[in-house]
Amino acid sequence: MKFENILHYLKPKLQVKTATLFLGLLYGFLILSCSSDDDNSDANQNIIKPSKYTIEGGGYADTRTVNFEYSGNLISKITTDFGTTIQYNYLDGELVSYETTESGEPNYLTYITYNAEGKMLQSRTDDDADFFHFYYNSSGQIDEALWIGAGGIFTSTTLYGYDSMGNVIALNRLGANASRKFKYDNKNNAFRNVFPQVDANVSWDWLGSQVNNQIEVQKEVGTGVFSTLYTYEYEYNENNYPLVRRKFKVDGTLFEIVTYEY
Repeated sequence: MKFENILHYLKPKLQVKTATLFLGLLYGFLILSCSSDDDNSDANQNIIKPSKYTIEGGGYADTRTVNFEYSGNLISKITTDFGTTIQYNYLDGELVSYETTESGEPNYLTYITYNAEGKMLQSRTDDDADFFHFYYNSSGQIDEALWIGAGGIFTSTTLYGYDSMGNVIALNRLGANASRKFKYDNKNNAFRNVFPQVDANVSWDWLGSQVNNQIEVQKEVGTGVFSTLYTYEYEYNENNYPLVRRKFKVDGTLFEIVTYEY
């Protein structure tokens, strides 16, 4: 499978593509189901949106930088200093495909189709190696995602739960004993005003792209039993958007620092 994570998760080198694409697509596409009507209007040119972020730590020796280009509040292109580029393609304000390039070489192309209500229905890679089908609850949120990989050899179903703000607070991958729970602050997520909403995703546990910012991630350690995996602390600007995000391991060790610019 091929993906760095819409980013949900950009790394200097793509490691196990199957796991990266699977998890990245699921998290990134939670938000792609939102309508992007009028996203390119002049009124959106001055909204608060990240121009770049830098990532220190996270298991890597070098600081990594991710840059964002926009058309209105639509992300048109993402570039990095470690060789990954993502080009987003729109039709009448809807994201219909995106192409990932690694070190100047095209890596893969992903296509997206929508249902009659304008919600994302399916996504697939150009080689048909990976296929996603999305199902919605009565509030128009994705509550189930079916992944079919390697021509049907692999399948997985993931269920989602939300809080009243629309943040994902529960993720359950059926049969995998890999459920997660999430807690949030009451401040603005850095990407809440843009489309598609993406975040650093330097770890697959980091959903990002919600209304607010995660402050704790819990992992399933037994059937129905959860334990803290990571916690996050933030510095905010005057508009309550994050300037710095610090990620800590359960023992209190600082694992990663993400710095945002707008």
